[in-house]
Amino acid sequence: MTRFRLYLAFFRSTLLISIVCGALFASLTDDFVSSVLLFIPTFGLGMDLLYKELTRKEEYFFFYNQGICKAKLLTATFAIYALSCIILYQIIRLCVLAWRSTVP
Repeated sequence: MTRFRLYLAFFRSTLLISIVCGALFASLTDDFVSSVLLFIPTFGLGMDLLYKELTRKEEYFFFYNQGICKAKLLTATFAIYALSCIILYQIIRLCVLAWRSTVP
């Protein structure tokens, strides 16, 4: 349970930059909603990791001392992002289908 909290803490620390960068990249495309759900776990997370590599390298030592290497952190964070974006996309798709079926 403690490791899950550590993974979740790292995930939360990546949220702001990932969402902002993902939304900026998605604003350059035609379909904003599906693009933002694609760009947040890929480009957004990549930009956040680049930012952390350049400015906050010491943050990884805390997780390394707890027995979690950088590769495990990145894999778990990407998995959480991908899973949450897939679920959110399916919910949005169901809502759109329900809305279209009720509107004459």
